[in-house]
This record gives sequence, C-alpha cells and structure tokens, in this order.
Amino acid sequence: MGGWLRGILHNVCLMQLREARGEVPFEQLSGEELTKDLFEPSAEEYIDRLAMREWVWTALGELPEPLRVTAMLRYFASYSSYEKISTILDVPIGTVSSRLSQAKVKLADALLETAGLEHDEARQLAESRARYFNAAWEEYSRGEGYEFVVSAFSEDAVLSFPEGTVWHGRRPLAKDLEGDLKVGMKLHLTNFLANKDITVMEGDLKNPPEDPFHCPPAICMVGFHRDGKQIQRMHIYFTAPTPRRLLEVEEEAPGSKEEVNSVR
Repeated sequence: MGGWLRGILHNVCLMQLREARGEVPFEQLSGEELTKDLFEPSAEEYIDRLAMREWVWTALGELPEPLRVTAMLRYFASYSSYEKISTILDVPIGTVSSRLSQAKVKLADALLETAGLEHDEARQLAESRARYFNAAWEEYSRGEGYEFVVSAFSEDAVLSFPEGTVWHGRRPLAKDLEGDLKVGMKLHLTNFLANKDITVMEGDLKNPPEDPFHCPPAICMVGFHRDGKQIQRMHIYFTAPTPRRLLEVEEEAPGSKEEVNSVR
C-alpha cells in the first residue's frame, strides 16, 4: 500500500503549498477561476489519478464476474444508481447492494495482491477493445456496414433486454442493425470499459430527422466474453422503454424469445 499512501501524501502536500501562496476571498473569484481546478487538474494530479485507476482496474480483474461487473457499473459507468444497475443486470436491488459490499471487501485484498504488479496488460486489453469497437461503430455510423460489430459476437450469443426480450445468435442482431442502417441511425460511444471477460459500452443514439423517435437517446451494453474473445452474452439497456421494433424483430425469429431467467 506504500505507493498509494505516498500518492495521497503527495496530493496533500500540493494542497498545502497552494494554500501557502495566499488566500483570495471567494467573492472576488470569477466563474472561470472557480471551475478551473475542477476541470483542469495539474500534471501531477493527472498522473496520480491515472496510476490509481490502472491499479484499481487491475485489482478488479481479480474479482468474480458478478462482483466485477457490478463494481464496474457502479464506480466507472454513467448508470451508477442501484436501480439502474438492477435493471441492466436483471437482478434485485438487494443483490446489487450485497455484491457491492462483497466487492469492497474482496477489492481490498486484491489491491494488496496486485500492488507490485505491472498494469500494462490490463491497459493494453482495454485499449485494444476500445480501438476495435470504436472502429466498428464508426463504420456503422458512416453507413458502411454492420459486419464489424456483429463479428464481435459468438454464433450462439445471447442478448437480453430489461423487458424480457431475448435474442439468440447473431441473426436478430444483424437484422436489427441492418434495419437501423437503412434509416440512417448513428451511434456515438460516450464511455468504454473493458476488463478481462467484461466490456461495458455506453453511447448516444442519433435518430434520422424523418424518424426522430426511432430509438431512445442513449444505450448501455454490458458484454460478457467467452475466454476473453467473442461476446457470448450481453445485457442491453435503453434510457427509455425498448422500441417496438425490437419486438418485431423478435417475432420474425421463431423460437428466439424466452424468459431471461431461463438464460441466466
């Protein structure tokens, strides 16, 4: 824990030095001065934050999958409330609370175990997946195809939605993306997390002008990889009720709709 404690001491010393330079009455500060330090950390602070994130990220990889994905959503994703996590993962709120409590205890041990390890592998994995999915969604948003996205999923992939709809295999996903492509849908990634066998993608959906309600404004996708490679299972959460078009695709794929509970 030495590195972590030295980092905290370093930041406290910086704060003391800044205060020693002289105080400025609050009412004399402009709005720009008030927010400068909030949005423009110093080089030292940025490096400290990056090192801390990589250490925590590496330690998270040591947690069991249910605890890991819950902690990733809670502390690194945009939909961090217990209610949202409960909906995305399709588990009771009590389970979310219990998992986070367990994660905190186990994460403390994992931080100790990974204190002396290099974090390059975790960073390289996240960067590699980020490049892949950024390229895939950019290709899709340019209207050039959806094959790059679909190829990230295994042939027997299972995609589930909060209202109970479940897709089996690549076919329903390909059909849905093909329909979106025809009407001019776009997806812009706003947040990306990758850790071992889990990938979390958040994005803004841009509807075509002639069909402004084709999709909800944003989406969160939590993917579980098989052996660190293709996505075998994914939970998809929209910021609004799932569009009717999802159910229409489901009806055209006989035998693909089951209760989510039977898939878990």
